[in-house]
Amino acid sequence: MGWREAAKGGIKCGEFLVRLIREHAPYPEIESVEKETGYGEGVEFEVSCGHQIRIPLSYVSFESGSRDVRVCGEIEGTQALRRLEHGLRMSVYKVPSETGVDWAELSQARINLRKPNKWSNLFKANRQQLEQGAGVDVLGFLEEHGALRTGKKQDLIGEGQRATYLCVVFPSSNLLVPVLAYVATRILPLSMEYAGPQRPLL
Repeated sequence: MGWREAAKGGIKCGEFLVRLIREHAPYPEIESVEKETGYGEGVEFEVSCGHQIRIPLSYVSFESGSRDVRVCGEIEGTQALRRLEHGLRMSVYKVPSETGVDWAELSQARINLRKPNKWSNLFKANRQQLEQGAGVDVLGFLEEHGALRTGKKQDLIGEGQRATYLCVVFPSSNLLVPVLAYVATRILPLSMEYAGPQRPLL
């Protein structure tokens, strides 16, 4: 079964259900992570937990070539989760040395104890912290759903900025992997109001 068929039926990630809603959703005026406004196209998912939480999520591709996973509408859920309406996107990049292969950084959303109203930021996380925040073995879960490999950036795609940060490498055609990575590193920890270590802050 391909990732589309699996996602249409729904995939459990912790207590949440991730379901593919539609492809080729047009976004005529949308801002990229580079702060440029232009045309984008999204593959839309619904992330839900019971009847209390609904999160519209989208894998967005821009004419400029940049891509990211982001919330694309209003969230039905807690104050901590609604923070995702205002940022904490997950950028997707090409692996320079491999054709048709992408990667994304597995930084983790945590409640920032220095700020009010359950505001959150992204923090560097090791495997244990990812698991504590998500309630699942995040790296193993991503590998089960199509990731080619997980680990430190320096070991998987070479040196560079933030070389010791964990990342996931996956086929460019498999959009489910970065979506599940977003759910596991943003939605799950914020749903549990996970604070974890407050350093290093990205």
